[in-house]
Amino acid sequence: MNKVLLGDILTESKVESLNPDPNNRITVRLNVKGVEKRPVKNDTEGATKYYIRSFNQFIYGKQNLFKGAFGIIPKELDGFETSSDLPCFDIDINRCKPEWILYFFKKGNFYKTLEKIARGAGSKRISPKDFFKIEIPLPSIDQQESILNKISSITNYSIRIEDEIFSQQNLLKKLRQSILQEAIEGKLTAQWRKENSDVESVSKLLKKIRDEKERLIKEKKIKKGAEVSPILTNDIPFIIPQNWGWCRLGNLLRSLEYGTSKKCFQEKKYNTPILRIPNISSGIINVDDLKFTDLSEKEKAQYTLENNDILIIRSNGSREIVGRSVLVSNEFQNYGYAGYLIRLRFIGISIDAKYIQYALRSPYIREQIEMPLRTTVGINNINSVEISNLLIPLPPIEEQNVIVEKVENLFAMCDDLEQQINESKANAEMLMQSVLKEAFEEKSEVDTTEPHAPKTFQRSVLAAYLIDNSQDDQFFGHVKLQKMLYMCEAVNNLDFDTDYKRHAMGPYDPKLIRSVDSQLKKAKWFEVKKLDGEISRYVYHPLEKVEEYKKYVGRYWDQQKIEHIFHLMKPMRTLQAEIVATLYSAYTDLKKANVSITDAILINEARNNWHDNKKNIAVETWEKAIEWMKSKNLL
Repeated sequence: MNKVLLGDILTESKVESLNPDPNNRITVRLNVKGVEKRPVKNDTEGATKYYIRSFNQFIYGKQNLFKGAFGIIPKELDGFETSSDLPCFDIDINRCKPEWILYFFKKGNFYKTLEKIARGAGSKRISPKDFFKIEIPLPSIDQQESILNKISSITNYSIRIEDEIFSQQNLLKKLRQSILQEAIEGKLTAQWRKENSDVESVSKLLKKIRDEKERLIKEKKIKKGAEVSPILTNDIPFIIPQNWGWCRLGNLLRSLEYGTSKKCFQEKKYNTPILRIPNISSGIINVDDLKFTDLSEKEKAQYTLENNDILIIRSNGSREIVGRSVLVSNEFQNYGYAGYLIRLRFIGISIDAKYIQYALRSPYIREQIEMPLRTTVGINNINSVEISNLLIPLPPIEEQNVIVEKVENLFAMCDDLEQQINESKANAEMLMQSVLKEAFEEKSEVDTTEPHAPKTFQRSVLAAYLIDNSQDDQFFGHVKLQKMLYMCEAVNNLDFDTDYKRHAMGPYDPKLIRSVDSQLKKAKWFEVKKLDGEISRYVYHPLEKVEEYKKYVGRYWDQQKIEHIFHLMKPMRTLQAEIVATLYSAYTDLKKANVSITDAILINEARNNWHDNKKNIAVETWEKAIEWMKSKNLL
């Protein structure tokens, strides 16, 4: 395919606007989200020049091209303006279609590689001069049109898939909210109460808590704290089970404490790690970007965290983030916390802090949190008095424990559903990237009949074995196949020329499955198809020459060892396979780095240093997986 420089087919447009209009400005969104009208701003008048932009011009952000800020000017923005920070280019339409350039930058996220040509000391920019030096494949206009038609059909399919995925993600969010609401209304445990009618009423528990709190205040072990409001009949929002009770959150607390205002630093030489808003805003504790400070012994006594404390964000620009909370586990004991957080510590009598944590995330209590939020210069705030007065439905401790278990089980099912949604999203992206790759790269056929057996062929033989023996596995699909292939390759030190990255779904090679599917179909062993009525599950169907792969099985590896891995992983659900593969990959990475590996270090690497999705998996789940892997000599 002929290649040219962008400077050969683009000309920078510099038609200056004689009457700049702030109402007619263009912005380019990051992450390839396109070009749109900029919200109206009160621009400061000055010497900034603005230029008129035209339909079908290519536009990019000098500072953010490598972050996906590029696109084509749509018809509705014809005649709008930008400054020179968003340069635009007329395209030689006799040689190149605008969409051809657009998809060239999208292919394999090519735009991300362009940071290397950005220049500048602080704010790096890509000038038109350097932009023009980028080389692009350029077939004939007819060939471009033919390829773009194919890309368009895939794009339309991807848009439908993305819309469906977005809908499923919203439904999943609503499902999680519904689970939490039913938990605090007692609906999740209705049958349990019928079977356990002799459980003591929570009114006696509340009296014990009140008596214990009065004793601690009298002995000057805790401060009295602010009085909470009485609970009036009109305050009660819904009916709860007879042996439950309503209480203010403050009634349950031993202390409610704002964090330290001391300045924190990146250097680990300071004596105390400090959790800040970025460390807990996702709803779980994330030690990325952890900072440190020196606390005196008195300050440590005041600000140190303990197991089962809850941290709440009290101030943030986002209403959704204010009031977001995390439960502190053993691994974060002796950490401190910053001033925009509030620590809740409970009277140590019959309170399951996990139940309170789930209650704080429920729609009813989120409504209590968000309703009175005050804004100061765009920052939303909630104070200690408002937190103390949150109205909580409290069951007996036995039922609190049961509710926590049921919520965790239901959320695990939600995690599985989310995994399937993510798999669909990845498959849609892989499909698009495969089409773009085919369009912009030279084709290279691999002859599987060569006597040296290319690594891609060896890999396909192994995939065929795994697929053939998983025909009865309801969880088997692209993701589970990839995790099996990874484990077989990694545990047995095989080399299939794979390139596994850290991904939401564990170790993941974006080119692997497409290559395997193509090879299997070419050999007439298996063909993959999407299940009718579903977008997130793919199944493999045997083809006419399926028996042929068997003559190669064991030729390139120790088949007994492969079978061992296969039989370990076959009973797993998709998420379980993902967790095991993630742990094994994290373990090998730590070994290569000569790190002394403990269970806590391994969990931190897999859960906090891998991908944000991994943080949604409970620490206990990682612990159980490690225990199982050790029992099978995988660690």
